[in-house]
Amino acid sequence: RLPSPEARRAFAAPVPRIAAGRWLAAHGARAMLDLSDGLAGDAEHLAAASRLALRLELDLVPVAPDAVIEARRLDQPAEQFAAEGGEDYELLVAMPTEFDRAGAAGFEAACGLGLTRIGRAVEGAGVLATLGGRPLALRGYDHFR
Repeated sequence: RLPSPEARRAFAAPVPRIAAGRWLAAHGARAMLDLSDGLAGDAEHLAAASRLALRLELDLVPVAPDAVIEARRLDQPAEQFAAEGGEDYELLVAMPTEFDRAGAAGFEAACGLGLTRIGRAVEGAGVLATLGGRPLALRGYDHFR
């Protein structure tokens, strides 16, 4: 099965989230990067650069329909497949705790994009991901593997 036309377009011509990044920076973003290497790998980069640990709830991560289909084909949870993939070019951003649903609604109105809270930064190091409340070890993309 070939990916959908939307998935092929997103891969071939990713839309940089520059305006969204500027909006988030102006509204208190503490750290931000694009997910070119996938959520698992780039969350590790953000955690290391911030000298904090990230707790990610993979159940909250939006998963594209094409990714769900491919994950089923590989007999893998769709959330894990999406987190370990790459070439997403969406933003991973650490916002202050006071940035609430009203802030997310303001972002969505200003930028025309959804904003989903998928975890939090805590004292420590690295990334701890959970799926269905259970810890899940993730493998991020490694350019040298």
